[in-house]
Amino acid sequence: LGFFFSDIQKVRQRTEMVILIRPYVMNNNKEEVDVNQLWLEKNSIHPSADNLNDLDIYKNSQHLDKGFELQPDYKVYPGQDSFDDYHLKGEGAQAQQAPKPSLADAKQATYVELTQYAAKSVHAARGEVQPVPGIYSADLGPVPQVVRVLNDPRLTAVPVGSWRKGGVYVTALEVSNTATQGVPVDYRHLQGQWLAATVESEQLTAHSGFGDSTYLYLISSDNFANALNRGSQGGR
Repeated sequence: LGFFFSDIQKVRQRTEMVILIRPYVMNNNKEEVDVNQLWLEKNSIHPSADNLNDLDIYKNSQHLDKGFELQPDYKVYPGQDSFDDYHLKGEGAQAQQAPKPSLADAKQATYVELTQYAAKSVHAARGEVQPVPGIYSADLGPVPQVVRVLNDPRLTAVPVGSWRKGGVYVTALEVSNTATQGVPVDYRHLQGQWLAATVESEQLTAHSGFGDSTYLYLISSDNFANALNRGSQGGR
């Protein structure tokens, strides 16, 4: 349940490379060549340098321009910037492209977005929820004040609001326990036809006690009234 009410932030950081120039005093051209060659072989990642078998983070065993390979234990992340393509080989090396989300992932993202918006809407004071582009208030349709969506007669369900994004709807229902003992909320077997269902609390306390009610969020491909009248379907 926490997955639907959590936020994920991806942060990328870059470090600065500092180049220190160390002067040498040389008496002739031969010393200059020797010093330059020694320094190049020890420190340079230029493709012309020798013994480039191990450069800590990168290696370039084939001496290719832009052919440096990222060593183990250093992550190659999807969608690297085009200038950070040293883990590939060859002059025409290109950065890895981030995989395109599948249709199932896109649907799941819509379900999560709608459920999060509905949860914020029912818990926030009127007017405090920031609008989200593409999400609009939806009509519940002709339904009674209390609906029969749960199979447990001890629980009542009252629709409090509905929203849609494209052809996907989410409806928030306040579920209350009328029994004198605690009751579990079975949101996997419901009356109606739903694409997904989420409940904030799967266990309710006795009637009139703290925690005797919760919110149920139902995802459907039609407005609430039509989805409810399409028969019974178990799902989540």
